[in-house]
Amino acid sequence: MLNFSLKEKEIEKIINSIYKLESSLIESSYNLEQIQQFFNFDYYDIFILCLDQTNSKTTIIKINKTMQVLLLYNECNTNFILNHFLIIGYALFQKINLENLLELHKIVIHPSFRKQGFGYAFLRDIITHYKNQNVYNKIILEVSENNYFAIKLYQKLHFYIYHKRKNYYHNNETALLMMREI
Repeated sequence: MLNFSLKEKEIEKIINSIYKLESSLIESSYNLEQIQQFFNFDYYDIFILCLDQTNSKTTIIKINKTMQVLLLYNECNTNFILNHFLIIGYALFQKINLENLLELHKIVIHPSFRKQGFGYAFLRDIITHYKNQNVYNKIILEVSENNYFAIKLYQKLHFYIYHKRKNYYHNNETALLMMREI
């Protein structure tokens, strides 16, 4: 793993890439201001999935509040990542330290790269990262009962449904609360 700091221009590029990903969603999405706010709080971890278009390898970077980057896989320098890699996904986790708990707020893979295993590998590697930290015990998340592909992905990664919230969403869909041990 490598650590390095981001320059303001690089941060702006990442935020705009996340916003573009959010804009591609049919379901609810974060606006630009909300995305910028995630970078201002210690209790959020933001993971970025980058694709090297020359060899189809991915790199995962984790960004914290101080704009320090933790390069998790395919180590290379920040300039190379931001200039030669395509940002195809991101994940947002909230750290609930008092309970040694993580909440997955969102994981997004660009529509052109879905159903190719990127989401599975991305989330699997993030879970491994947290497991290696040996700080958190569980990951929880909420998903619409009609989001079959997401539910299947989560179940494949050993999440299980522990509660249902009937008529939770604005369209009266039920929310499934899922959890997994780390």
